[in-house]
Parts: sequence; structure tokens; C-alpha cells
Amino acid sequence: MPISTWQKNLRLYDKLTLTVLVLLPLLALLAGKQDATTLRCAVLHAFAFVAVLILIRTEARQPAWARFLRDWYPIILLTFFFGEVGRIVNLLLPFWLEPHLIQSDYIVFGQHAFEYLAPRLTPATTEIFAFAYWAYYPLIPFVVGLFYFSRRRTAGALQPTFEQVMNRICASLYLCYVCFLLFPARGPHHALNVSIAELTSGGFFFNFVLAVQKRGAVVGAAFPSSHVAAAWTMLLALRRSFRTTFWLLLPLVLLLSISTFVLQYHYWVDALAGIILAFVLEKIMTWRENRLHDGTPHGDKKILTVQRREAHTVTHAQTR
Repeated sequence: MPISTWQKNLRLYDKLTLTVLVLLPLLALLAGKQDATTLRCAVLHAFAFVAVLILIRTEARQPAWARFLRDWYPIILLTFFFGEVGRIVNLLLPFWLEPHLIQSDYIVFGQHAFEYLAPRLTPATTEIFAFAYWAYYPLIPFVVGLFYFSRRRTAGALQPTFEQVMNRICASLYLCYVCFLLFPARGPHHALNVSIAELTSGGFFFNFVLAVQKRGAVVGAAFPSSHVAAAWTMLLALRRSFRTTFWLLLPLVLLLSISTFVLQYHYWVDALAGIILAFVLEKIMTWRENRLHDGTPHGDKKILTVQRREAHTVTHAQTR
């Protein structure tokens, strides 16, 4: 297949993800991380880069399982990217900026947020917030799967497709990674050496979240909250296509946003920044899609390509 032909199969989230695959090892080297971990990551990134290109190039003749992998592969990579960003957050600024975020807590609460909130928490309310925080993990495959296995509703304005939702999710998280480099800040549990487990207790979800944070927390990735940014990005995508699901998930996403600072993983301003990022990104992506749809140069061809991909995706999904 000529390069000019298979390049047309590149989606926005492909371009973004391939860029991240190249940049992360290079940034690690610039940050002075010339160790075995960096070498291992560079090799894995090279394999992943080639594998993604193969999936893109062969998508027209792939079996169902390979097509599914071609469509969903960023979901697999996102977790690894997040951990790698934690190794380079001080690349641009070799110091921490959370004192500014701590000040925002004092403006709202008059003290550290945990000093204000902890006495007001009970095991039951803590468990509710922990459940909302935990819900982020199944929320991504649920929302992506909803668009993947359902036909697009076309009443009224142009509705987001599976591809466009993946574009939004990847863009929101990658933008958060950029923000971590521009504004490296530690969350309260790292900067203040405070553990929510010392202040309150909960049940299964509380302990699950504690275990995940103990193993996978990234120091310096507080601002903005990527959990909040991605959750609101997905919620806004649902607003036009799946309104019932949007209203059902809205309380959960609100609780998730609050839980980030109630459980001391973020400051309240981190959650606010994540929400703002999601709304701004939704505006930008909607403008981009409407511009393509309205017949700007080559726009009609591009939107037709997206629609054909969507139809092909639905066909594969329904045959499984």
C-alpha cells in the first residue's frame, strides 16, 4: 500500500499517540534519565510504534480481533504513558509549584483541605467518595464501548463518533501530561505527607483506591487532575449522543471531581482546572468537526472517511 494511501487511515488519536511514543523516551534522555529503565522504555516504545503502524496499514484486511486492537490500542498505552511522565515532570522546572495550589485551599477552606474535611467524614461518606474515584477506571472502557458498539444517532447536529470520542480522550490526557511538565506539583498526600487512611476509614473501594495509589501514584502530576479532565471529556461527549446516560453519569462525575480533593490526591483547584480543560477541549473538537463537516477544503472528504470508518467499526462490532 503506498504511503499516501495508508496515511489517510491515520486518525487524530493515532497521530497524537505516535507523537507521544516518540517524545517520551527523548524527553527522558533530556531529563538525564540515562538508565536501564529509560532504555527499556525506549525499546518498548519502538516496538509499540512499529506495531501501531502495522495495525494502521493493514486495517482494511484485518480479522475482527485485530480490528478491535487497532481501534482500542490507545486505552492500553495510556496507563504506561502516565507512569512514564512521572519520571520527567521536573524536566523544565527543577522545583515544585504546589505552594500555589496549597494557597488555594487556604482561600476556600481557611486551612489545609484535609484539616477541614477529615472531621466531617464518616466511613460511609468516605466509601461513597472512594467509589466515585474508583469509577474512573471502568468509566473509560464503558463510554468508549458505548460509542464503539452503538450506531451514531444523527438527529440534529453532528454527533460524536467512536473515533471522535477517542480523539477527545487521548487529547485530554495528553494535554494533562503537558501541563504536568509546565506546572509540576505534588498532591497533598506527597507534599504534606498526609495519608487519608490516617484520618478516616472506609470499605472495599476505599482500600482498593489506597492500593492503586500506593502502587501507581505519580509524584508531580497534581495539576490539573487528569481523572477529572478525562471524566468530564467523556461526559460531554455523551451529552449529545446518549442523553439518558449523560444524566445518569453526571452525579457520579461530580462526586468523582469532589473525591479527588476529599481523598487528598489533589487540591480543589486541580479538579476545577480539569473541568475547564474538558470544556475548552470539547469546544475545540466540536469546532474542528463542524468545520470538516461544513465543506471547507477537503472537509467533505474527511468527514466521509470518518463516517465510513464508523460504519466499518459498527459492522465488525456487530459480527462478534
